[in-house]
Amino acid sequence: MKKCYLYSLLLVAFNLCSLFAQVDTLSEKDISEMSLEELMNVTVRSSSKIEIKQSDAPGIISVINRKQIDQFKWFSINDILYKQPGFGPAQDYDRSTVSSRGLYEGWNNNHMLLLIDGIPVNDNLYGAAFTSEITPLFMVKNIEITRGPGSALYGSYATNGLLQINTVSTDDLKKNGEVQFKVGSNGLQVLDVLAGAEGKNHEILVGFNSYHTDGNEYKSYDGSGRRDSLGNLQKFKTNDERKNQYFWAKIQGKEKFEGFSVQYHYQNWNFQTGHGWLWQIADMHEAMNESRHIVSFKYNSKPTKKLQKEFVSKFQKHNIDWNTRFYPNAALANYYPTGVWEYLNTSAQNIFNRAQLNYVFENKVSILGGIENDIFFYNGDKAHHSNIDMLTFAPFDSLNSSQALGAWLQPIKSHPVNNVGAYAQFTSGEMLGKMISITLGARYDIQTYQYQKNDSLKSIMSKTFDKFNPRMVVVFKPKDNLSIKALFGKAFRAPTPTETFGANTLSLGSNIDKLKPEEITTAELAIDWTILKVINWRINYFHTTAANQIAYSAANYNLSANIYTGTNHGLETELLFNPSKYFSGFVNYAYTQRISESIIDSTINASAKLTWDPAHKVNMGFSYNYKKFAMSPVAHYQGRVERRSSDNGVQALPLGVGTNLKMDDYRGSSVKPWFTLDLTTTFNITSNAMLGLTLTNVFDEKYYLVKNLGFPFDYKQPGRRFFASFKFSF
Repeated sequence: MKKCYLYSLLLVAFNLCSLFAQVDTLSEKDISEMSLEELMNVTVRSSSKIEIKQSDAPGIISVINRKQIDQFKWFSINDILYKQPGFGPAQDYDRSTVSSRGLYEGWNNNHMLLLIDGIPVNDNLYGAAFTSEITPLFMVKNIEITRGPGSALYGSYATNGLLQINTVSTDDLKKNGEVQFKVGSNGLQVLDVLAGAEGKNHEILVGFNSYHTDGNEYKSYDGSGRRDSLGNLQKFKTNDERKNQYFWAKIQGKEKFEGFSVQYHYQNWNFQTGHGWLWQIADMHEAMNESRHIVSFKYNSKPTKKLQKEFVSKFQKHNIDWNTRFYPNAALANYYPTGVWEYLNTSAQNIFNRAQLNYVFENKVSILGGIENDIFFYNGDKAHHSNIDMLTFAPFDSLNSSQALGAWLQPIKSHPVNNVGAYAQFTSGEMLGKMISITLGARYDIQTYQYQKNDSLKSIMSKTFDKFNPRMVVVFKPKDNLSIKALFGKAFRAPTPTETFGANTLSLGSNIDKLKPEEITTAELAIDWTILKVINWRINYFHTTAANQIAYSAANYNLSANIYTGTNHGLETELLFNPSKYFSGFVNYAYTQRISESIIDSTINASAKLTWDPAHKVNMGFSYNYKKFAMSPVAHYQGRVERRSSDNGVQALPLGVGTNLKMDDYRGSSVKPWFTLDLTTTFNITSNAMLGLTLTNVFDEKYYLVKNLGFPFDYKQPGRRFFASFKFSF
């Protein structure tokens, strides 16, 4: 009855409002002291690289600040995105991902660019924006979330969204620092520590996060086709224990050193492979560890000057130490009597540089231009060996032997991958009056590299990708409280090193000759209207064509391939409200429809309807604050998820298992709709100490996220969980 009651409330709210929203608590000032009109006037930077009011910005932007993150006790950027219009939860292998506007996200097929204080920090091997808990939120002042393409300014990866983390300064801390503990179900243990100090010419901030969970482990079918003595398909426990550490330090100049900053990020994460990296749950413990070191230097001239200069330099190193179990004992009808494992210890580096100038004329007219260069280096592996031959995938003669393998990214060993991008932007400011502003931008990117063909290592070949991405945004503001925006833009995502150059391994499959960059073309019309100073209504229509989408194909072992080109359109609408200093809330709704598609990969069938992602998504929540007590419930509903015909019916499992299964009998012909409610309550013990309790999935809903392709399982999501939190300033 409780579920039905909440479903009804949700639908009534939607029918009354026909919109959705989120609480954009966008400033350092306490929400209880700000009107909604003030919140809408907070400035953002990521959409144009120029400080501008959110309602005037050339993009569809939401901003989430530190207070809201604390109110809802969100752990990761994923937790935030799952409550935004247009985004939603997804999963592939062991990793939580983010779907967007009908596009299902694969394990490393990330379509967002993550910036930290304006510096891109997407991974150099996968190209992914790490938005799960391995990138914690302790250092966040606020996050700017821009929906839609951003390649005209930022190049590759910014296709479905642009995320900018603006980090804290010493002014954002109550005292010298803060500590937060979280302890809860399934072995959850989280520690956040943040401290700062300042002198006359500088300020220093350091922070540390430690995260551990036993994860979401449960009995499940996998893709192995293993059966018990009675001939029934067997279930095995998924492996999902995770632990992460993150260290961050920032030195920022003041007074005569204003504009200079240096940052260091150390990120380390250990994980298990869930259903297995060849969809066969491991029969023994795997040791999977990765880490990143990022060092960045940045200089910005004072924004008061007409000529504004920016120079950025960043170094990133990604380390991998994997001992992966791909197949269990007696796999593939005993073709692998002792199973298959692979050990890899390797690393890769990249160096990124940017030089940018922006000249501001009269009436806020500006011309901005810049050039970026990114060079990727891979010089071979420290160790790489297995018990099978990774060229033929046949066992070695001695079944228990371990033999060295060729380089993991053999084609580009000692051959750097060079990326250069040049961009320009014109902003009309008030040249056309205060009611209309136009932003025009374009960027040209070129990627070049030499590589060695695996079948002829002495033969050196070369390849070049180049893309031109324009954008145009018109903002019409007939009143101070009303903005109408028309947006058009193109974006692209170049194939990443792991998608293009994988060799001598079961962890990657690549086809250098055929893999093409992804391309996105998006047109949008948006309205942003603040009503009676306490309600903000936003609505936007989008039309998006996603060409040459890259995903894992069932045609081969972890093969990265262009699988389809699809066109979607849809509606996103949100309502956010702040009627009193005690109460604020949001409702949001997103609808996506597939218009057309063409199939590139022969292992999947075309579909006339949206598949692998729900057509309907709804979020709603509110925060009530009174004296020392606060309560913040938030709910999520998503509709039915359809499959492709190639996912259903009677078929053999991929990878030559040879087991014919009627997939509908194991996971259903579609993924059923579901609804979850999370509830956080907090109590301020003193002005510097807070105690909280959070329940997630309050009604213990049994729900799943879709597994694409023909497998007898979907990804079961966690049941009811809880955690307690204690935060204090020192």
